Amino acid sequence: ASEGIYLTGGGAHLPGWQRIIKDRFGVEVKIPHEPELCIIKGLQKILENYDKYQEILEKAKSCVP
Repeated sequence: ASEGIYLTGGGAHLPGWQRIIKDRFGVEVKIPHEPELCIIKGLQKILENYDKYQEILEKAKSCVP
């Protein structure tokens, strides 16, 4: 997080969050274009490249109760 974090999802549009996070944790907070679409765009990349991410997904599955 030395370069900061990205605030994603619909909550990224809530006023004041950037400043609160920056003041509280001392990290730069960036908001990507269309933050509410970040999750679905990431999922799309995973599905398009499933073989590349399969091992990570299998490991993540073991973390879900």
